[in-house]
Amino acid sequence: MLVIVANAMKIKGTLLEKLDRKEEALANWIDVEQRFGTANSAKLLEFFANSFVHRSINSFELNWPNEALATCDRAVELFGQSDEPAILDAVACCLVNKGIYLLKLNRNEEALDVFEDAIRRFGENEDPHVLKSVARAYVNKGLVLRVHGRSKEALSAWRHAAHQFETSDQPSLRNTARLALFHAARFEADSGRAAAAINLLDRALRHDNAAFPEISLQCHLLRASAHFESGDINECDGDIETALTILSDMNTLPADALEALSTIANKMGPESMRDQIKASSAADLLLPLTTALEKDLGLEPRVAKEVDEIAEDILREMKNKAIGDNR
Repeated sequence: MLVIVANAMKIKGTLLEKLDRKEEALANWIDVEQRFGTANSAKLLEFFANSFVHRSINSFELNWPNEALATCDRAVELFGQSDEPAILDAVACCLVNKGIYLLKLNRNEEALDVFEDAIRRFGENEDPHVLKSVARAYVNKGLVLRVHGRSKEALSAWRHAAHQFETSDQPSLRNTARLALFHAARFEADSGRAAAAINLLDRALRHDNAAFPEISLQCHLLRASAHFESGDINECDGDIETALTILSDMNTLPADALEALSTIANKMGPESMRDQIKASSAADLLLPLTTALEKDLGLEPRVAKEVDEIAEDILREMKNKAIGDNR
């Protein structure tokens, strides 16, 4: 009977999250502790432990960071010594989430300590769900280290994640490895080593996964830029074409993709980028960008006022970046 109640609460909490009713969802997950906090059934303990993951995420999204951090700490305190894989999965997830929350709060040194703690605790674990958190810890550890100028250590963290997980039979682990390769490639590209960046991105795209289009999109755009820097315009155009197809399939425009396309347009020239976008299935999605590019060419495209305003913002940002690049 209690398992049926637990499943009903799990469905309710998940549905409330999907409906963006986070306060109600949080109240549901807190109620789990009231109902099952003293349970000794393995199934109910697993549900109880997993509720802390939801509680911390909901709390942080509601802008209650202290609640989120405290929730993660409590999960580790209550379940950190468990030997049940499903429960350790929740603990590892809470621990890495805590590091990410600290990173978002600009508490970078504390975040680094948490990521290293997660790697120490769970790095030797063989359960793929637990290892997903380990992989996330390595990727985010690299981000913190790079912010602090510890570039060699950052690259080491990303390379470790890639080496350990890129050939895994678990899609989520392979995908996190691809993310590690992307960050390593971006560092190489920013350092002027386009060929090294391309090699890393080739590896990332070798394990392409349609279920995770965002990372494929980022990799193709970064590789397009690296190919342009290497003087290989045909390969650059090919990656842009693929990226535009992915964008069309996603039917959404992530801010980092718009920024990457704008940066490439600054390098290759507005006319070439405009023509590629207009010939693609993502033309409608990228209308503000093509409008900005046409304005840069001295044209006066006739578009809705709202599109025109966004285009002006994009054009202003592109010009600011171009000025910065020439200093």
